[in-house]
Amino acid sequence: MPKGKVEVVGGIMIYCDPENYPTNIKCQRKGFGAAVGIHPKKAPFFPHTKFEELRNLLRLKTVVALREIGLDRCAPASTWKLQEQILVKVLQLSMPICPVILHMRDTADQHCGEVGARCLQIMKANIAPTQRIHLHCFTGTVEQVVSWLETFPKCYFEVTGLVREFDCFQKAALRRIPRGHLLIETVAPYFRPLQASASTPAFIGKVALEVSRVRGEKVEEVLEFTMANTRILYQM
Repeated sequence: MPKGKVEVVGGIMIYCDPENYPTNIKCQRKGFGAAVGIHPKKAPFFPHTKFEELRNLLRLKTVVALREIGLDRCAPASTWKLQEQILVKVLQLSMPICPVILHMRDTADQHCGEVGARCLQIMKANIAPTQRIHLHCFTGTVEQVVSWLETFPKCYFEVTGLVREFDCFQKAALRRIPRGHLLIETVAPYFRPLQASASTPAFIGKVALEVSRVRGEKVEEVLEFTMANTRILYQM
């Protein structure tokens, strides 16, 4: 795999801004799907009418996941309670056969320990243990890997290009994630490689390369089993 180049054969389009929900979602190529949700920073812009709109979008055949929802402590503290209320409300739309993609972010704690624990508490109280969960942009610790898998056996941990900045605790967590529960993502257009103006799915090979170095696995193996996990999770 020279210079991290790969062939992109699938992907998920994300619609998480209720102010810009599409009226319809079409995916022209096999292997591609869409996910709709409400980013926690958008909680103040999520009236009841948008809840019904989200419910209708989730019924589309092209929509394969509820994404992204969760808690974000980078937003003003005055919105945190509302974020939790919206998260609980939107979880009413979840179902075990449709993955829930969870966003957890804390500016003060790069491991997201407190906000991660709160998300786990909310999820445990509001969804079934059989729910398929995708932890988006995971930067947590070994303890978090263990606690999430104990509570939700169908939980998947996704890492991005941020892996190149992981500390020893995050690297230990990445090594602890079972092969059958690891995902990789570019999160385009964010987390760009240093030489690029923006991230694109074409850089997924570079993410796999960084993951392989931390886990001590061949990059080809990382690409193979994470692609298999993605297809299982999204049934695509």
